[in-house]
Amino acid sequence: AAPDPRVLDRIRGLLSKAESTDFPDEAEALTAKAQELVTRYALGSALLTGTTRLSDPVRGRRLHLDGPYIKEKVLLLTAIGDANRVRTVWFTRVQIATVVGTVADLAQVELLFTSLLVQATRALGAAGTAGRRGGSATAFRRAFLTGYAKRVGERLREADARATAGAAADAHVPVTSLAPILARRSEAVDTEFRRLFPTTRAS
Repeated sequence: AAPDPRVLDRIRGLLSKAESTDFPDEAEALTAKAQELVTRYALGSALLTGTTRLSDPVRGRRLHLDGPYIKEKVLLLTAIGDANRVRTVWFTRVQIATVVGTVADLAQVELLFTSLLVQATRALGAAGTAGRRGGSATAFRRAFLTGYAKRVGERLREADARATAGAAADAHVPVTSLAPILARRSEAVDTEFRRLFPTTRAS
């Protein structure tokens, strides 16, 4: 159930370019392109089988997050996961996040998250502290990273919608015909998430 290595290589290539550019708009565009490729691959694989049945197993994967700004990093991970039908739970005491999704989606979400952490660090460095110091500078950085996570989530969801429409056009089917595939995927992830974590609190 692992993703096609050739697809992962193309995604890595786009994200590597996004990490190395000094232009935020270009980084966003490259990352959005990577998201489109992720979505097209997932939908293309499902359309190829000609079924809405979920063949890719749903699993949980733990990610250890390092400081500083861990809460903001969790927000970023959650935003990426939401755009890819992956659920996220955060264990504050042990500083571990668990993401739940199909094997292919988890691999791709982890790729996006690793790259966007690098991009966020560069963007934060370029933003500086706007002349603030001490606690005020820390609050500014947290606010910046929170806004960054929200913006990333919006761009990835937009890219996902474009890719879904593109996949439908390529297959010469209406976009609505893809709804059962996406619904079955989300339903399987939600079921496994509730099994693993029957008591969670929204944050």
